[in-house]
Amino acid sequence: MEIERKWHMPHAPELPALTHTRMSQSYLSLTPEVRIRKYEDLMHGAPERYDLTVKSDGTLARDEIIKDLTAEEYDALLRMTQGSAPVVKDHRTYDYEGYELEFSTVDPDRDTRFTYAEIEFPSVEAANAFNPPAWFGTETTEQRSFRMKEYWRQTRPRKNRSQPGAVFRHSPALSRMPWGVTMMRRCEPSPHLPFSSFTSMSNHILRRSMLLRRVVALTFMPTGVGARWRQ
Repeated sequence: MEIERKWHMPHAPELPALTHTRMSQSYLSLTPEVRIRKYEDLMHGAPERYDLTVKSDGTLARDEIIKDLTAEEYDALLRMTQGSAPVVKDHRTYDYEGYELEFSTVDPDRDTRFTYAEIEFPSVEAANAFNPPAWFGTETTEQRSFRMKEYWRQTRPRKNRSQPGAVFRHSPALSRMPWGVTMMRRCEPSPHLPFSSFTSMSNHILRRSMLLRRVVALTFMPTGVGARWRQ
């Protein structure tokens, strides 16, 4: 069982870091949530680690199963993500009032970069009793749109939409519109719903392209056929 609270923390804590890790994570499925990760120790230079995680639905408390992987198993599973680039996290941990505070900078080299923090608790009661300071920022524990799988869904569209588990529906029309892609990349993430703007923008572009195709079809339709269609 994973019992965890999350915050949209704007800056790293002014505390000594206990660990510093580069994480690369990819999703094999979003429903249920199945994730693979690679861990690179940037503080002590420990050997790379790999694991596979399966999580149930939920917010504060979720079932979680983690299994270690070999490098060969990780590479084999990574190929199943249809070439989507892993999400990169610059991950640091700190001690805060006896809890391990985790702070992550997600995709630091992308326009969609954002930061967040989380603490895992031994019980729901302990989680509810914890009183975070103001510098933790806005709490996002109950905001499903703030999950990492939602970030993956909106920034790593799968190439093969017919594959089971490929729940992100990416329009081929969007990939042919550089201006549309540029507009989406320039959207600034909201502090509360950081990825919702990408969905609304892509839906708007898709609706306009469908309307354009309908207008072109009617323009070049023979008169008789068009008259019957309009009736």
